[in-house]
Amino acid sequence: MSFNILGDHGLNINIQILKKVREFVNGNFEGKLTQAIDIPINAVSSLKLEDNLINTGMKGIIEINNDASILDQLGIATKSSDDLYISISIKDPDLESAGLNKHQAKIEFLGMIEQTVTGSANFQDNVVIFKFEEAFVAEMRHTSWDSFFKSQTAMLGAGAASALKTSPVKVTDLVKAYYKANWLSLNPEIENTSIVFDSEYEPINALPIIVNTKVERPMDESFYDVFARTLRRSNSSKGLAGLVFDFATFNGVKQLIPSFRFNNDEESGIRKMTFKPYFTDRHRAFIREVKEVGIQGSGDAANDYSDVYLEKFTCGPLAQFKGSIDPNTNWHNSIEGESITRPDIGKLRKELWCNFIQINAKKSALGNEDFDITANTAAVHLYANAAVSFIKDELGLEDEGINLPLLDAKSQTKQYFFTPGDQPNSDEAIINELYNKIKKSFVTVNEQISFKSKGAIYRTPGKFIWVERSEEESLLQKLWYVNSVEHIFINGSYNTEIIANRVFGDNKVKAFEALAEDSSKFINGTLSDDSTRLLERLEASGARGPVPPPERVQEKVQELENKTAQPPVAEAIDNLTFKPKPKPTTTTSADGRVDTTVTESSSNVVTNPGTVTKVTLPDGTVETRTLLSVTTTEVGRSTETVTRAD
Repeated sequence: MSFNILGDHGLNINIQILKKVREFVNGNFEGKLTQAIDIPINAVSSLKLEDNLINTGMKGIIEINNDASILDQLGIATKSSDDLYISISIKDPDLESAGLNKHQAKIEFLGMIEQTVTGSANFQDNVVIFKFEEAFVAEMRHTSWDSFFKSQTAMLGAGAASALKTSPVKVTDLVKAYYKANWLSLNPEIENTSIVFDSEYEPINALPIIVNTKVERPMDESFYDVFARTLRRSNSSKGLAGLVFDFATFNGVKQLIPSFRFNNDEESGIRKMTFKPYFTDRHRAFIREVKEVGIQGSGDAANDYSDVYLEKFTCGPLAQFKGSIDPNTNWHNSIEGESITRPDIGKLRKELWCNFIQINAKKSALGNEDFDITANTAAVHLYANAAVSFIKDELGLEDEGINLPLLDAKSQTKQYFFTPGDQPNSDEAIINELYNKIKKSFVTVNEQISFKSKGAIYRTPGKFIWVERSEEESLLQKLWYVNSVEHIFINGSYNTEIIANRVFGDNKVKAFEALAEDSSKFINGTLSDDSTRLLERLEASGARGPVPPPERVQEKVQELENKTAQPPVAEAIDNLTFKPKPKPTTTTSADGRVDTTVTESSSNVVTNPGTVTKVTLPDGTVETRTLLSVTTTEVGRSTETVTRAD
């Protein structure tokens, strides 16, 4: 390990390239490490490490100055049949001395090199570029589901392995089984007995494996494919394992968006997979504190929320000055080049932020989707209900707003999905995946801010940051949820690039509850008229404020009826404004034929081919012509009619 000064950072950095070969010895295949080469930091042109919520582990890319082809001479960059690994350890001793926990002050993991690129300008100046992913995750991708299942059959026996297909299995237990059956057998030198951190959160539903594999060709899948699908169909909560939850009723059980990815173990500092929700009880406690008193900074009154909150950043032209006088930040956190990305509302409304109608039948059995919704519909799953669950369950809010649109119920997209029910728990699996997908989009593809700042090892995704901008915002609206942190080391400098989503906004839970009411009525075909719906809401408004006096209710109803009522025919005719027809324009072609263009206020043009009509030539003479053709083109609210006469 070497101590390196990168800008104003003093870091202990150790990078090694490892080569693992597989040999046939005494009738058995054995894998062993044959080489380990230290890569000095001055030989590294660039190193980028991406820690993203959507990835199970870290990914990265490193560019190494391969002077005189030193890596080739050592057999590292050649013999592609061998497995190459990269070991990275970066520690900040200053953070530890400042009181930060050891697991927060380091980046430490083993990656598998998946892609190698070489290039050179001459014999001496050449580079090797390695792309890598956290080794355990990469190994899951390279292991077929079929081979894993057969290994379970060999270990447990045919009967137990067969039961695995139909018995409920938690996603955490699935990973533990893989670690024991595959990873430890391939790497006997590893001392860790477990790869899964014992979290206080756990999956509250366990689904049969057969539900989470492809029905048609399950053997074509990797272990990672099955793992990822099982995770998408799981939910996270505290101490509620085995409970069955109906999303449509929201019966009080918190069904939270699951996350299952690598983090540094808080106790041992060892890199382990941690199962927990996107928003924990600690996140919700932090939200409550910010709502009430804001960021407390340090001192006796401050609570330590470093597990869910990173730090404060200041944007704008005076960012550096503000950062130097603000006790909750520093000039390192001054941002002058942030980028705000708006969500692709059109795509989201089409694919995710829409209303889903569950059809309780196989799609193939219904022909060309010619089905009776009233007969086949199992349930309706609304965008608005997903938003309500996100506000109440994930964020723990009641009267505060979030950054999601109140989409017009009349124009909301409908999507159909099919739950054949040919396997146990099929409905539960598909519905869980649907709600997780919708709610996850609220914090992954919503409005985003991205910026670079001075690097810091402790920055990880899944936490809040405070972004102080020039615009007026509430305390909660200054919080952004971090999705991705990229650590960038280039030519002796260290920076981090952060991507975070805006979570809090102006639209509150009561508005989404009303939207859910409207959306369900449209879908069910029982939409009441505006006056009826208004009366229903006013009658149920005890929790929303005092009920208006009857005369005001009647007055409001009358206003709505006047807006929606059609005027009498005679009145409608009187209100029409008639405009004189514009004069036709004529042009004469070389063959003596005449083109006449007429613009009408409607498409009711009475000229037809074969009609004898009079046309005015450019010299003023009037001639009788027979219409050969009439072409009518509607443009907006007007119609252009072009006649060809002879």
